[in-house]
Amino acid sequence: MSNKTGIEILNTMIASDDLKLKKFIKLAEDFFVKNHLQNDPVGNLEIIYCHQIFNSIQKFCLDTICLEPKSYLTLLSLLIYLHL
Repeated sequence: MSNKTGIEILNTMIASDDLKLKKFIKLAEDFFVKNHLQNDPVGNLEIIYCHQIFNSIQKFCLDTICLEPKSYLTLLSLLIYLHL
């Protein structure tokens, strides 16, 4: 899994959810949070907000953004504007 991008890991998690592979989802989620999430919490939140299996990652993204809101404010504003 270490040679996969964050997007590839998220897609693998979605496929694993469809196949009911809960243990693999947890392993992939832990790897994603540890290795990819901090790189772009706003962008990751945009990708994961519509999938229920990512609830814990959504919370982590929001917590990260709330810790440094000024760092992400412009990007968040743009994303909100684009989704209206």
